[in-house]
Amino acid sequence: MAEVLLTLKIMPASADSDLEAISEGLKNISSGRFNSVEKEPIGFGIVALKAGFVVTEEEGASERLEEEIKKIEGVGEVEVTASHRLI
Repeated sequence: MAEVLLTLKIMPASADSDLEAISEGLKNISSGRFNSVEKEPIGFGIVALKAGFVVTEEEGASERLEEEIKKIEGVGEVEVTASHRLI
C-alpha cells in the first residue's frame, strides 16, 4: 500500500501551552511515522507547530492521526494542511 506525507498545523490550547512537550509527544505517535516538526508564528504571540507524518494510504488514516495528536496535553486544534503521495 502506498504512503502519504501529511503536513499538519497543530494549534496550542492556550498561549501558555508547552510547545516543547507537545513536540516530544508528537514523536511518540503510533498511528503515523513522525517526520518533522517546526514552530510557525501565527500572531499576537501565538505559535503553532507544523508537523510532518507519514501514514499508509488507507481510509481513515489521517483522522486516526489527528485524533491521537489531539490527546496530547496542551494541543488545541489539529488541521491537515497538505497531503503528498510518496512514490
